Amino acid sequence: MPPDGELSEETITAYDAARRYFLANPDNESIALFLYSFGDGSGFGVYQLVEDVIAKHHPNDVVPILSLALQTGGKGVKYWGAQIAERFPDSRLLGPLAVTLSDPDSDIRSASALAIACIGGRDARALLGSRLEIEDDSEVRESIAELLTWPQLHDDQ
Repeated sequence: MPPDGELSEETITAYDAARRYFLANPDNESIALFLYSFGDGSGFGVYQLVEDVIAKHHPNDVVPILSLALQTGGKGVKYWGAQIAERFPDSRLLGPLAVTLSDPDSDIRSASALAIACIGGRDARALLGSRLEIEDDSEVRESIAELLTWPQLHDDQ
């Protein structure tokens, strides 16, 4: 999708109609279509609703596609992919999320940190701890410091 500034009402209405269709009629073919569809911005509030479509699918169908999208997608794909990764806390996503945790965009880093914390365990704690040491954005640093107090990051996994 184009950035929000170039997104027409007609386009986002058609996109939302497709989203509603696949919400009611899940199809694994729609996973990649939606995960790679995000443009820069919020899609006028529609992008956050895509998570419900993706959540209709089994993690084994979503995680490989989400992993690839996080590694190869543009800014919007990485940001919304990290948001969706929160709902699929799978250790297979740690590698791709480690990469997006170093993205130049602070919003992507914040979303990635939260997704990593949702996965939990020793490896997630190590990733967040390493990022905290070098993070230069005060809001992201504060967020990571808080995430590092989460109990699931201190469980032996």
